[in-house]
Amino acid sequence: MSWLKTKGPNLLDVADRWPTEWWLVYTNLDEHDDRGPGSRLLARVLHPGFQHVQAIQRDGRVWVAVYPHMEFVDVKLIRSDETPWQLYPGCTIQHVIAMRDHGRMYSKFHVGPWSCVEVIKSLLGIRSWWVRTPWQLYQHVKRGYAHG
Repeated sequence: MSWLKTKGPNLLDVADRWPTEWWLVYTNLDEHDDRGPGSRLLARVLHPGFQHVQAIQRDGRVWVAVYPHMEFVDVKLIRSDETPWQLYPGCTIQHVIAMRDHGRMYSKFHVGPWSCVEVIKSLLGIRSWWVRTPWQLYQHVKRGYAHG
């Protein structure tokens, strides 16, 4: 799998830190989703192409996919050797190697709904309370939050 070459953290980076590698998948909300007026309003307000975020991680020969929703989180296994770009054509894919602090709470105080962004921030160990939308998360990671 030549596409899976990564440059990971070095030994000094991992002192009291826990590295994790994810591919973030940014999509639009499903226009035909009948979850109510809240979803339709979000689809109008959020940045096009960045209305929802989910994460996938490679584990051996399977992908572990985390699909966060407002009400619950689904975790599924995808048995495939395809790349993230082949699994999710037309979506924006962002590769992240995040260094999570060991023994530190994700958040002592949380304000706002437990959204898809909050679930992904928790996976990555991001504690920036002002990152609230998928577009803000994309920009935060792009600015060099994580290696990769």
